[in-house]
Amino acid sequence: TVVNVAKDLEGTYALVVTTTKQENTIVAGRMMSPLVLGVGEGEVFLASHSPAIHEHTNKMILLENGDLLRTCRITSSVFSGGGIGGRDERYDWDNNLLWSYDFADNNYHQHHDIELMPNGNILVLCWERKLLIDVILAGRDPSTLVDNELWPTYIIEVEPQGSNGINIVWEWHLWDHLVPVSYTHLRANQTR
Repeated sequence: TVVNVAKDLEGTYALVVTTTKQENTIVAGRMMSPLVLGVGEGEVFLASHSPAIHEHTNKMILLENGDLLRTCRITSSVFSGGGIGGRDERYDWDNNLLWSYDFADNNYHQHHDIELMPNGNILVLCWERKLLIDVILAGRDPSTLVDNELWPTYIIEVEPQGSNGINIVWEWHLWDHLVPVSYTHLRANQTR
C-alpha cells in the first residue's frame, strides 16, 4: 500500500499516487516538503507551491490541520497588474469561514501569494502606492513612471484577529531600502 511505501522513504518528499483500481481517487502525502491541493471545477491540482496552480484555481487547501487558507482576487480602481490577490480567507473543514481580511485599498494591494508560518501568522506580499510627489522627492525621474505613480513591494507579517481583523507583527518596505541617484543632480550634471 501507499502507507507501507511511505514508511520506507527517507528524506524530504512529496508523494502523489493514483490507480485505475480506484478511479477518482488520489492519495497524497509529504514529509518536510510543501504540498498544496487546489480544487477546480471537477478537477484537482497538486503542487509544491500555490503559484504553480494559481492560474487554474484560487481554491487552495493546505494539508496541515484540515483548514483551508486561500487568496482571492479583488479588482482595484487604482491598481492593475499581474498576480493580483487582495483578500485572504481561512475556512474550516466544514467550509465555515473562520477569518477573512482585505489587503486592498487605494494605497496598497496584495500580490497573489501568501505564506502560512508555523506560529499561525501569515506573511503577505503587497504593493504600496507612492504618489508622484513622493517619487520626485526621493530622486526618481518622473518620466519613468506609469500613471505618475510607483508601486514598490512591501511584506507584512500579520496575526489574524477575530473573524476579520489583523495585528501587524512585522513589516518591511522596499521603498525604505532604495537609494536612488538624485534626478535633479543628474539633470544638473547633464547641462554642464
